[in-house]
Amino acid sequence: MGLCQGRVCGRSVVDLVAAELNISPSDTDRFSAVNRPIISPIPLGVLAKGE
Repeated sequence: MGLCQGRVCGRSVVDLVAAELNISPSDTDRFSAVNRPIISPIPLGVLAKGE
């Protein structure tokens, strides 16, 4: 997954997979990737300190 964590293409991918499998995607499936926060780098020092 890219830096956007599926926020850009997530809905399209869900729809494409559902069409290929002949199933109906639910609204939960369509929006689950959208609710994920965009990643940001975390310095190792922050992880080491436990902040």
